[in-house]
Amino acid sequence: MSRVAETSIKAYWEEKIGRRLGQQAAEVLDAVYVFGPCTRSELSRRTAIPINAICGRVRELLDAELLKESGSPTRDPVTGKLVKVLQVQEVQDAQV
Repeated sequence: MSRVAETSIKAYWEEKIGRRLGQQAAEVLDAVYVFGPCTRSELSRRTAIPINAICGRVRELLDAELLKESGSPTRDPVTGKLVKVLQVQEVQDAQV
């Protein structure tokens, strides 16, 4: 992913969903939107945000119904743990 100014990412999502997001939450949402469904560890690698921060931002986005977990859990090739795939919740379906 090419680096886009963080203010551009935040402005895009604020306009699209009518909600203010923090920098990391906007980057996480943008990465899932651009790259498609992915796991938390994939998000961490793609965004260079530490996994503990990814998990917190994903929780915020799940609670806001901007992301959703989809499909059956799969085994992460790096950790061997069962993980869920994340994808962007359609805005018209989300409660914004």
